[in-house]
Amino acid sequence: MPLRHAARFSLGSAFATGARLYVGNLPVILPISLVAFAPAFAVIAIDARDVFQFEIPRGIWGLDNREVASLLGGVWLQTGLVPCVMTRLEGGYSSVGEDLVESVRSLMRFAYVGLIGGALVLAGFLALVVPGFILATMLWVAVPSAVVEQQGLLNALRRSFELTRGHRFRILALILLIAVVGGVADLVFAAIAALIGMGLVSPDVFLQCAGIVVWSLLGTIAVVCYHDLRLLKEGPSARSVARVFD
Repeated sequence: MPLRHAARFSLGSAFATGARLYVGNLPVILPISLVAFAPAFAVIAIDARDVFQFEIPRGIWGLDNREVASLLGGVWLQTGLVPCVMTRLEGGYSSVGEDLVESVRSLMRFAYVGLIGGALVLAGFLALVVPGFILATMLWVAVPSAVVEQQGLLNALRRSFELTRGHRFRILALILLIAVVGGVADLVFAAIAALIGMGLVSPDVFLQCAGIVVWSLLGTIAVVCYHDLRLLKEGPSARSVARVFD
């Protein structure tokens, strides 16, 4: 992919670029997704056997065990997507093997940033919906900030506040658009479950597969947003400039 330029922060451009990068990097994204969502599939398996039944206090959205595990797995997944997506956005190239190694390393090293950030957003949604959306827009690029700039949790949160300032309504619109895509994906996979599941596989497995698609797309788009916002506010990084002359 050629070096990406951003004259302005565009919802449509960020979504289209994220979708294109998602499709083009499936050989890396799918294995990393399975690692990040392994706890969610474990929750499905445990609940299906009635071995462990625990429901968090239900808020307005009434999230169940699988949905909570899926949300946390989704924000954790983003930490693994950052290296590959940023390399492509800055005009670089790496093999699938190199991408996988860097993705796993990032997934493990920055897990706490994604999980704590996701827990904050989840708490906002469970308490009152509006605080959840506010936190989601403010923390939208916290994980890419942590991974790319090698930041700790507090610095990554602060960095996300700075980069998203002035663009949060567009980010909110982008989140809502992805939510619509997620709803459509749930319907498609629920239909597949009804047609071919035949009671042999839990419907939650199919819904979780839809969740993997949506969270992978969301994570990729969030990295694109980080790249574009940083480029708009600070200009190209030294790394991306150097790659022009490679």
